[in-house]
Amino acid sequence: ALELAKEGAQLIICGRSEAPLRETEMALKALGARVLALVGDLSDTKEREAMIPATLREFKGVDILVTNTG
Repeated sequence: ALELAKEGAQLIICGRSEAPLRETEMALKALGARVLALVGDLSDTKEREAMIPATLREFKGVDILVTNTG
């Protein structure tokens, strides 16, 4: 995400734990990135599906999807 932010990407990030998510959000914003940070568990279908409308409201679409868990 940091490298994408340096290249000017607009980012949607998500994570189950709010504190590390907010820390990452602030680091990305410090690089000038527009960031939507969503707390949620991607292994939970309902939580995953709830992220879609929020993403589309903020960015109107997704050009690149990168998933990284673990």
